[in-house]
Amino acid sequence: MARVVLRQLSKRFGEVQAIRDIDLEVEEGEFFSILGPSGCGKTTTLRLIAGFETPDHGRIFFDDTDITDWPPQKRNIGMVFQNYALFPHMTVGENVAFGLEARGMESEEILQRVRRALEMVGLAGLEKRPAPQLSGGQQQRVALARALVIEPKILLLDEPLSNLDARLRVETREQLRELQRKLGITTFYVTHDQEEALTQSDRLAIFFDGECAQIGTPHEVYTRPASERVMAFLGQANFVPAAVQSRDGGEITVRLADGWFLRLPAPDGDIGPSLRLGVRPHEVLLAGEAGTDAPQARVVDVVYNGAMEEVRLRVGELEFRAVRPVRAGQAPLKPGDRVPFAIPSEAISIFDPEDGCRIDSGGR
Repeated sequence: MARVVLRQLSKRFGEVQAIRDIDLEVEEGEFFSILGPSGCGKTTTLRLIAGFETPDHGRIFFDDTDITDWPPQKRNIGMVFQNYALFPHMTVGENVAFGLEARGMESEEILQRVRRALEMVGLAGLEKRPAPQLSGGQQQRVALARALVIEPKILLLDEPLSNLDARLRVETREQLRELQRKLGITTFYVTHDQEEALTQSDRLAIFFDGECAQIGTPHEVYTRPASERVMAFLGQANFVPAAVQSRDGGEITVRLADGWFLRLPAPDGDIGPSLRLGVRPHEVLLAGEAGTDAPQARVVDVVYNGAMEEVRLRVGELEFRAVRPVRAGQAPLKPGDRVPFAIPSEAISIFDPEDGCRIDSGGR
């Protein structure tokens, strides 16, 4: 296994700047995801690590060795592509054995390693099955076995679950994470699916427009997003303007709407007369959870989805959303209701209204 370091990595394709000045350090055995929308530079970064592309600027290190100019075959990397890239005229066993045969390995050793690899991914006994006869989930696991059979130092996964249906995707990602932990292999996982990245990763990087917006654990990036854009990308969020009314020591008082004031930990340094606040809908407390002195909001709409109620609320001209669990015996909310609400100060992220960057210093 290997530690991977990217230093000031940049790549341009014609007029398009695919990635710009990417700095990453991924520890040995870490499951590291690169998350972002289409076209943000995720796959380009993966292809640079694999050696399929050459950076215009910057260096790539495996442990302390600069491998930037090494060809792909010298990097000892296993890669699983989005479309699996299986050879349709080959059997399962032949697909998995392909990389070993290309390395000139003895036939008996190839058979043993193919058998072990298929056992690892739960496909033992399917060596002679034609690849096109497999289900999508099975083909994905064959592609994974083919990547693992060469015993790579690093595993690169380029949206490997995107072609699976929702239920199979959840099952397969759990199997993949369990296998990665068992093997302890350094893994890069590229995805545009926030849930996949949050549930799989030890740490993740969030990319926008070829640049890295934030790196951290799933808990860090979700609860302390570096910008409005990061917060909006990682699940649902409310963003509301706030006018600063006063500052008293370590706290500020802000007004969000008529009759709605909040006291928050004061950000470090000087702040302007206005701020932007971000809060997740599930952090908004409703009814009895809000407390006796809580302000009230009018219910605009309610969407019932079984386990949760998604509630759209209005205070003055300001609208925001809340989510609350559905419990037995709990009266459902309906449009027109007046409901007490509260937002814990520790659940609020404070952003600069000019550039959208996080400016608060407290929190979780």
